[in-house]
Amino acid sequence: MLDVAQRNQPWCVGVPFLAADATKAIRVSPGAGKALVITSIVISITTSAAQAIDLEGVGGAVEVIKLPASLPVGIYSFNLEVGIQLTANVGFSYIPAGAGPAGFIIAEGYVVSTTFNT
Repeated sequence: MLDVAQRNQPWCVGVPFLAADATKAIRVSPGAGKALVITSIVISITTSAAQAIDLEGVGGAVEVIKLPASLPVGIYSFNLEVGIQLTANVGFSYIPAGAGPAGFIIAEGYVVSTTFNT
């Protein structure tokens, strides 16, 4: 049985990313014994660039969204109704590969417990 007290805790993060700064990683971590479920992502591109945008589980085990290089300026919205669950204890990240696009990312979802009561 799942630990209901730890189930379905909502989370939301909104973070800007800058074209000239490839050192700013975006990470959301669930904590030990928990997994993130991503239900919605909105990406606002304010400066287009030749690099792709890759949102994934830390380490790349689960690909959440990968947007191609040279996206036009605009807003890209993804409603993942069922949600994409990442591996237990693994965070959600965007790590720029180099100077690239600029904009803002908003992601939301909930946390589920991956531990069981005995």
